[in-house]
Amino acid sequence: MTVVPSLRRDPVLIAVALVALLSSSTALADTGGRVMGAVIWPALVGLCAVTAADGFRIGRAPHTTGAERRMWGSVCLAATVFMVSDAWQFGVFLREPDSMAASIGGPAYSAGIFAGTVCLVWSLLVMPLDYGTRRERVRFLLDAATVLVFAATLGGYFTVTAGAAGVRGRAGGSRCCSARPSTWWRCSPWSSCC
Repeated sequence: MTVVPSLRRDPVLIAVALVALLSSSTALADTGGRVMGAVIWPALVGLCAVTAADGFRIGRAPHTTGAERRMWGSVCLAATVFMVSDAWQFGVFLREPDSMAASIGGPAYSAGIFAGTVCLVWSLLVMPLDYGTRRERVRFLLDAATVLVFAATLGGYFTVTAGAAGVRGRAGGSRCCSARPSTWWRCSPWSSCC
C-alpha cells in the first residue's frame, strides 16, 4: 500500500497559504498601507523562516545525495537571505510606515532579494538533472530564462517606479506619491504619479 503524503503536513505550503490568505484579505478589505505592511512583512519573515528550516531539514536527511544536499543547502541559504531582507524591511516599515521605502523596499531589501535569487537560480542551473535529450535541456534553459526575464522586468519596474517616486534609499521622497503612500501602486515610470 502506497502512502500519499498529505499537503496539510507540508509546513512551507501551509506558510504560503497563510501568507496568501493574509495578503489577499488585507488587500480586499482595503485596510490601507499601514495595516498591509504590518501584516505582510512579518508574514513574509515567517514564510522565509519556515522555508529555510525546511530546506535545512530536508538537506540533512540521511537519504539525500550530495547534489540534493547542495540544492537544499542553497534553498536554505537563499531563504535565510530573504528572511533577513524581509526582517530589515519590516524594520524600515516600523520606523516610517508611511514612506514609499516601507511599501516597496529600499536598497538593502533589493540587494537581499537579488542575492537570494542569484543563489537559487545558480543552484538550479548547475544541479545535475537527468535529461533524456539535449532538447529537454534546451527547453529547461529556455524556461529558466523566461522566469529570469520576468523577475528582472518586475524588479526593474519597481526600481524605476521607486526612483520616479523619489525613493533614494531612505524613507520619503520628493514626488506626490511619497506624500500619499497609499497610492504607491499607481505610480509607474510612464505616469505622472498623481
